[in-house]
Amino acid sequence: GVSPYALRTDAYSYPPLWMWAEGAGVWLSEFFQIPFQIIIKIPLVISDGFIALLIYNLAKKYGHKSAFLLGIFYALNPVSIIITSFHGQFDTLMLLMILLAVYTFGWSKRWISPLFLGIAIALKSFPVLLLPFFLLHCGKNTNGKRRYLIISMAPLVILLLPFLITDFEGVKTVLFGYAGWPDHGWVAAFRAFFLLDEKAIFTRFLIVDQLLAASKMIFL
Repeated sequence: GVSPYALRTDAYSYPPLWMWAEGAGVWLSEFFQIPFQIIIKIPLVISDGFIALLIYNLAKKYGHKSAFLLGIFYALNPVSIIITSFHGQFDTLMLLMILLAVYTFGWSKRWISPLFLGIAIALKSFPVLLLPFFLLHCGKNTNGKRRYLIISMAPLVILLLPFLITDFEGVKTVLFGYAGWPDHGWVAAFRAFFLLDEKAIFTRFLIVDQLLAASKMIFL
């Protein structure tokens, strides 16, 4: 009954779509008396399986001789296993939507690919960085590019609009102000270095914001 953006914390710093999955997970957990930690990971594990199959099919489609091995490499990838099975994060679901957008690109029903990309963006906002590449492959057809852009942004806009209307400041602070965690990426190396020096343990808190800002700029 409370908007997660109203909390003004990083507890939920994503677009709205996944919160409904979490809410459904709580309901199913209470109804079937199965721990929430198990319920919420079931669709993620299934997504991992589909990703492995899609990698295999895409590699086979483009004539890769080691298509089967590529699928297996993803399935046994320690990072994927940790993110899905230990963290319980939903990156795998977002990645599945991106791969489906690639797989269905060029189909006769041209609304399918942008819809999958739109769902990926509605799960985690950073897949929007892939949008220009999809638009480039739409060729010189201006109407096709416009259609792809509108459909791919529609899920996020529709889901986010009620929160923007009722709590614009909360969305701006939590969703658009989120810059990741200092333990992720190359910033973690600096954090570990400061932890080794007790005198510098407080200094690291002062520079972490600057490091994250620099990381964003370097990435772009």
